[in-house]
Amino acid sequence: MTRAETVRRADVTGAGAVSSTGSCTRNTPPPHKDNSKAKNNKNKTKTKNKNKDKRDKDGRMNLALWITTGLLAAVALTGGVTKAFVPKEKLAAAHGGGWTAGAGTGFVKGLGVLELLAAAGLILPAALGVAPVLVPVTAVCWVALMIGAMITHRRLGEYPLVALNAFYLALAAFIAWGRTGPGPFTG
Repeated sequence: MTRAETVRRADVTGAGAVSSTGSCTRNTPPPHKDNSKAKNNKNKTKTKNKNKDKRDKDGRMNLALWITTGLLAAVALTGGVTKAFVPKEKLAAAHGGGWTAGAGTGFVKGLGVLELLAAAGLILPAALGVAPVLVPVTAVCWVALMIGAMITHRRLGEYPLVALNAFYLALAAFIAWGRTGPGPFTG
């Protein structure tokens, strides 16, 4: 082995090499190991974990919004069918229906149709992927409807129904906020 080969070998292995004469040649320290790849892998792992956490959070928000939307759509569907198809006199006799005694039949039926449209507007646009922006718009309209219902029930002293309508209003506000901010429909 020539001296040049011995030195090259020492440079590659990072250790001193012994020449053919038995004398120790250049003793070089091991080359500095580049940790930038390891750091990049750690950063990629952190980024992947953050993205996974964000997807998990987005998934939970989307699920909460769908559950809330389904609940509110069921309420709107029930109220809409009742107001649109049950005779006004029968509604006036039912608990919470006293307000219909002083309202015209067309007004009550009109509210029923609006509630049926709200039930459809909360679910169908997003489920079909056609104009999903209508979901938060419908939710905002439901907020306005619930404000009117709260005022009406308050005038009649039906405070438990005021609280119930406030709950429905809060659900609608959550849907409107969620579908325009943290959980909009995408793709």
